Amino acid sequence: MSQRLATADPCRPYVSRNGSDVAVMVIHGFTSVPGSVFAWAGAIEDAGYDVSVPLLAGHGTRWEDLIGIPHTTWTATMEEEYDRLASTHRHVVVAGISMGGALALHLAAVRRPAAVLLVNPAVDGTPPLARLAPVLAPFLRSTKAITDDIAKPGASEGGYPRTPTAAVTQLRALQRSVRRELPGVQAPITLFHSTQDHVVGTASLRALLAGLPPAARTRLRRIELHRSFHMAVLDHDAPLVEHRSVLAIAEATGIPARGREAGGSA
Repeated sequence: MSQRLATADPCRPYVSRNGSDVAVMVIHGFTSVPGSVFAWAGAIEDAGYDVSVPLLAGHGTRWEDLIGIPHTTWTATMEEEYDRLASTHRHVVVAGISMGGALALHLAAVRRPAAVLLVNPAVDGTPPLARLAPVLAPFLRSTKAITDDIAKPGASEGGYPRTPTAAVTQLRALQRSVRRELPGVQAPITLFHSTQDHVVGTASLRALLAGLPPAARTRLRRIELHRSFHMAVLDHDAPLVEHRSVLAIAEATGIPARGREAGGSA
């Protein structure tokens, strides 16, 4: 990881410029922060590609600030960042974990990225009380945190200590919207799926596979992660996620990695 990224504020967006024709958006998850995906983005940056790690509205401050943010704000700001990158790069790749994966799929449906990288995308079924959120919100302002589902001891994503109930309603609305958009996804997908995930259940994986068009399902590469929980980019399988992500970017864009990732193995 570059020194600049290693010392970057985990609660702020991050953008690098390596002079590459490829830009990779790496999107963090619900109630989390950009720093949760810095290691993933750093491996991509080390491979010579430009990266952008945006900050989702209502995140990176305090959990109360997430209340009242409509899901359309998240999709709109991601579209703006994608368009900014597309105006200066020949190829744009979108990547995301959890809700960030859902947002990456949204971009894949409404734009034309070169590739999509997903880690345990939250297309359905999270968190456990999500379906009750509209009823509970007026009486229960927040529930326990859904962050730090990590098998590796001592690792933390730095997310909110509470989950705003009203914000879960917006998460659910985003998921419904993305499921409707899945037939429009054309880009090749690399899907990293933890076999033990205590945040996003198997309903999300089923919804993704059922919603994609046949051509996208045929091209999808699924990589199972057996040593990691939900936040796999901070877990035991992080090196595998990083290495296979760089390979997928190089294959999709035709622009090989440089530096230590160019000849790495996993």
